[in-house]
Amino acid sequence: MENLHQKTVSSLVKQSSTVFVDPNKNSKAKTTKTSKHRALKLIASPVVGFISLFYLTGLLERLDYGYIDFLFNTRLTFWGVNEIDPGIVLAALDEKSIAEIGSVPWPRSVYGQLFDKLKKHKTEVVAVDVLFTEPDRRHPEDDQALVDATRRWKKGIIHSFFETVQPDKSGMTTIQQIMPFDGLRRTPARVAFVDDTKLEGSQIISSKDRDGFMRRTFLAKQTAGGDYALSLGAEVFAALKGLTAQQFMGNYPAEINVNFPGVHKNKTTEGKIIVTEPYPAISITDIIHDRLEPAARQQLRGAIVFVGSIATGYYDHFPTPYVPMAPGVGIHIYALNNLLKNNYLKITPSTVTLFLIVAVGLLVAVFLEQYSARTNVIILGPLLLGMFGLSVYLFVYHNIVFPVLIPAVTGLLTMAGVTLYRVAVEEKEKRWIKSTFSQYLSPKVVSLLVENPDALSLGGQKRDITVLFLDIQGFTTISEKMPPDELTKLLNKYLTLFTDVILKYDGVVDKFIGDAVMAFWNAPFEQPKHQLSACLAALEIHEKVKEMGAQEPMPIKVRVGIHGGPMIVGNMGSQARFNYTVVGDNVNLASRLEGANKFFKTALLISEDIYRAVEGEIAARELGPVRVVGKENPIGVYELIGRGNGAFGLIDPALDAWRQAMAKLKEGDLKTGRKLFEEYLQAHRDDPTALYYLKLIESKKIDSLVINLAEK
Repeated sequence: MENLHQKTVSSLVKQSSTVFVDPNKNSKAKTTKTSKHRALKLIASPVVGFISLFYLTGLLERLDYGYIDFLFNTRLTFWGVNEIDPGIVLAALDEKSIAEIGSVPWPRSVYGQLFDKLKKHKTEVVAVDVLFTEPDRRHPEDDQALVDATRRWKKGIIHSFFETVQPDKSGMTTIQQIMPFDGLRRTPARVAFVDDTKLEGSQIISSKDRDGFMRRTFLAKQTAGGDYALSLGAEVFAALKGLTAQQFMGNYPAEINVNFPGVHKNKTTEGKIIVTEPYPAISITDIIHDRLEPAARQQLRGAIVFVGSIATGYYDHFPTPYVPMAPGVGIHIYALNNLLKNNYLKITPSTVTLFLIVAVGLLVAVFLEQYSARTNVIILGPLLLGMFGLSVYLFVYHNIVFPVLIPAVTGLLTMAGVTLYRVAVEEKEKRWIKSTFSQYLSPKVVSLLVENPDALSLGGQKRDITVLFLDIQGFTTISEKMPPDELTKLLNKYLTLFTDVILKYDGVVDKFIGDAVMAFWNAPFEQPKHQLSACLAALEIHEKVKEMGAQEPMPIKVRVGIHGGPMIVGNMGSQARFNYTVVGDNVNLASRLEGANKFFKTALLISEDIYRAVEGEIAARELGPVRVVGKENPIGVYELIGRGNGAFGLIDPALDAWRQAMAKLKEGDLKTGRKLFEEYLQAHRDDPTALYYLKLIESKKIDSLVINLAEK
């Protein structure tokens, strides 16, 4: 059996055709890195691709709408209401006015009275968001009162229109055509369109988004003849700046994203929340009947006054990011406020969002490929939060909508998809690692390997390794005297013992060769004291075998050889079958040391390299330089005695005599050396090494102390 062992090891060392297994060619040798690359292709790319496609086709626009609403409400929560221009006031058609004047539509003379009162208060501009769609046939004098009041204002009154008219031959729809009755047509009033009306026979497109919310508004519509009609807010702004519609369009957009300032929320004593718009509203009936407080009079002086309804059930209403029912006149007020302050929202181009979708998705995928889940959370978490923080900052301080929700969702979906895929794949890999390596790695090392499968170094790696060879002394004789079933039980019992102890000290059980075991340390993970671990494992195996052997009908003994040095470690074998093993000349030398026990009549031999690494932590006896088969240069060999700190006397008093004898022999003091060897033999009768050196001294032919086992 010993000869078979030596041949097997030699063949391992000398093989020049060793195959280092490529994990990409072996389905069971998948690594985490491979699964990451595959996850990048199978998960990240489709996620980025589909989200980009959905974004371009508008299927994700509701997410953008929701994110804009989130920005509005975040600003309101943490920064409060953005106050509007103090020069804007609403003359409100409210419940109080209806209660005193009557239900609408009111006689047009009422508006005439209102215009006169506003002129008295030195209001600068009046914008009327009330539609006069046809002449009052029953009370023409009311129409005349409105006409007269408008004339007295000259250009200070701006009316809305709501008439479906046909353009004239020039393609222009004139004020005369738009005004609903003759008297008003002849006034100098400006006119403005309102949403949801027909202009020049074509339906004006609603400013509502697809979810029904009002977030943007049109400022201008082009007529068939190429001219422009302005919205109420834009017409007021143009009047204030002295601009024509054409001039307005040369400097301002036809549509804006409204920068809603927010709403005031006040809690009553009953706990009810009252929501009010931020612009001041004065009841029309109070203006007409001169019931204004001094503060209200001051507000009207030089003000831009919008006339419109806020009475429940008497106005067109739109859901906005802040309230489910905002009066239509408020939209015009906000549009004017945005123009005056030049703070209407600017939304970054869709190309920027598309770029972010791709960039964030791929960036997350790359991070997932390079780092662990915990590291990704540490890095990507703040990165995504930073994107949202930047978006909020740009919105609050620069009125820029930087929509990062869809890119963030892309990143999260990529992270979730890749993580789930990796969990599934890595769980499979972990099961494979456990089933494959738990047979010859300790549970501790297997756990580390499960967490770091790349440590397997499937391509082979050169590393300083400690190798242990062990076999059962005289196993051939034992096998000849035992029935096969009993022999199998005996062998399995001892091999189990050897394996358990090796794994206890975090060694790798490389292979079983009949009754022999090969193990190694310092792979797949580095072990700072791998030489010591191998020695301690050998000592414990030796002690336990003595305990177990005392109970056997036939005594069992083991021989161990330990050596270390640079070796190649990795998964080696054919494409179909491989082992995690080590190869190199130093492997062969460890095997030779195990065989050298037969000459020295010892059980545990270590090389000088191992001894120097563990000196002071174990006790050992120097046996001298030895030349083994296949090695030209001799190596120092030590017998492993036990645990210790170098004080031989604590383990075996005779060891101190042995140490001195070896020192004298090297110095050439043969007389003293002989005396010390004889002293050692008194404690260890028939020690073959001591007898060998005594015979050498007596022969007086000490040309060399090298014990040549290559010829024995």
